[in-house]
Amino acid sequence: MTYGQPATEQLAILAALARARAGPSVIIGDFNADRAHVLGQLGPDFATIEPPAGSLPTRPRTDTASKSQAIDHVVVHRGRGADARVMSAEGLSDHNLVLAQLVI
Repeated sequence: MTYGQPATEQLAILAALARARAGPSVIIGDFNADRAHVLGQLGPDFATIEPPAGSLPTRPRTDTASKSQAIDHVVVHRGRGADARVMSAEGLSDHNLVLAQLVI
């Protein structure tokens, strides 16, 4: 996802695509925003599969005051998550890996 107005439009498109499907949908990736913002833009019929408190950040940063470290999400529509965790990318990326289980 990008920032600002383009991101708002991108989230609206993703939400419409998920709602158009009869079954569950999963949207994953780098949203460049925290969970509350993402869910606020997608709508109340979406949920994230959240890693437990104290997990590694999905986007480790040295500037933790002005930028979120939780910007990579697994979002579900018409489904639910059972478990999620963040695994270290061990320096292969500037983001850590997010693993999640979807229950259908």
